[in-house]
Amino acid sequence: RILELLHRGVNYNLQQEEKGGQDGMDMAICVINKEKKTIEFAGANNPLFAVLDEEPIIIKGDRRCIGGKNRKGAFKVHTLSFQKSANLYLLSDGYQDQFGNNEENTPKIKIGRKRLQELIFKNSHLPMENQASLISDYFQNWKGEEKQIDDVLVMGATFN
Repeated sequence: RILELLHRGVNYNLQQEEKGGQDGMDMAICVINKEKKTIEFAGANNPLFAVLDEEPIIIKGDRRCIGGKNRKGAFKVHTLSFQKSANLYLLSDGYQDQFGNNEENTPKIKIGRKRLQELIFKNSHLPMENQASLISDYFQNWKGEEKQIDDVLVMGATFN
């Protein structure tokens, strides 16, 4: 419901119906009930990476954004449960889209979602502070001298 209300608000405030604008944004949102140990997730083009009771899970967001004219139904709500622990990761596409890792005469390549998910899942057993450092260091090493091309957000939280 929050994503749908934001979509309508952006569409209305930017007068996209009247002016035909296509500006929009990607977003993901989680509602966590610690007592029931449930997570509700909805995404506008952005996924949820999660480790629930040591099991890695990826939930893709819907292929639509907040704003613009793409109005294909309501955003889907995914409900997940955990018994012992949950690590949740929400992210923008800026991390995975970053170019770098260049050697002599090789084309620039993106980090990519697969490398990011492997990095997250491989280190999910560590405290969040350590994970944050590893994710940041990996990004800086990958980027090297390349210019950062987009905003970058990787947010993680642990629930027991």
